Amino acid sequence: GTCRLMEVNPRLWGSLPLARRAGVNLVGLWYRMACGERPRPVPPPPPGLALRFSLMEWAGALRPAPPRRWGRALARAAAASWGATVPDGVAARGDPGPSVCQWGAALRRGLRRLASAGGSDGAPGLE
Repeated sequence: GTCRLMEVNPRLWGSLPLARRAGVNLVGLWYRMACGERPRPVPPPPPGLALRFSLMEWAGALRPAPPRRWGRALARAAAASWGATVPDGVAARGDPGPSVCQWGAALRRGLRRLASAGGSDGAPGLE
C-alpha cells in the first residue's frame, strides 16, 4: 500500500515531561525515524518515577469550594505544592516561562468565568 499523511498536529501532550525525566527524548526519536534512522531500544524508566501538575491540584482545590472559601482552599493547595517532594511537570526554577504562561491562561479563564457567572457560588473552572 501507499502511506499518506493524514494529519499534522504540532501540540505535544502533557505526559511528555514524564518521558523526558525517564530519559526518553520522544521528539528526537521521531525526528531520527523520520530521517530514516532505526532507533535504539529505550532503557526502562527508573523505579518510582513520578511527576505532578500543580495547576490541576489548585483547580481541584477550588472547584468544590464556593468563592467565599477560596482562601482556605488556596492555602491547602499552596501547602501541598510547596511541600511536595514530587517535581512538577510544567514548573521549573530554571525555566519558569511555560508555567507562567499556563497559570496566566488559567487565571484569565477563571476570571472570565467568574465575571460571566455574576459572582455565583460556583468555582470557576481552571482546567
